[in-house]
Amino acid sequence: MYSQEKLTYAYHHYFRKSYKKIIAVFVLIIFTTIAIAQSDQSIAPQAAPQAMTQQRMAEIIEDFADQYNDDFGAIQFTYNDVELALISDNRANRMRIVAPIIEVNELSEDMIIATLVSNYHLALDARYAIGDGLMYAAYMHPMRELTRNQLESAIRQVASLHNTFGTSFSSGELSFGVGNPELEEI
Repeated sequence: MYSQEKLTYAYHHYFRKSYKKIIAVFVLIIFTTIAIAQSDQSIAPQAAPQAMTQQRMAEIIEDFADQYNDDFGAIQFTYNDVELALISDNRANRMRIVAPIIEVNELSEDMIIATLVSNYHLALDARYAIGDGLMYAAYMHPMRELTRNQLESAIRQVASLHNTFGTSFSSGELSFGVGNPELEEI
């Protein structure tokens, strides 16, 4: 049989080895926990952007536009020598920016076709639209989800569609396809 001294030695020897393993595992757990906590902070979702409102759009447009007027419930402003209006509806969560171009009765069939072709190839988010007897450059979007960059891009695109009506019919931001032979014929 084993003597008490051998058993005590074996117990302490085993305990020391186990103790070192337990400390190593404990240290590993602590460092892993710290590393995970730090990585969670770096990938933690950012605070949701503030929802867009008529007031925020007015502030952005006031900074961005050449001239600005907010007297009639719609924001009227000038950008790049184009008169635009921003109209929004909180209940419907919709906004639109429009710039009147020409009366519909002054449009030729070729011009109408050119605007439709442009809406497909050359107008990114803004579009040519007809309403109330006028052809407009227009941009429509859900209001609360709109970002500052999208609003500024929309203003540039609407102004560009207005200014290029009758020539390149382009929003100026991007075009799809290589050339547009349908527009070159007009």
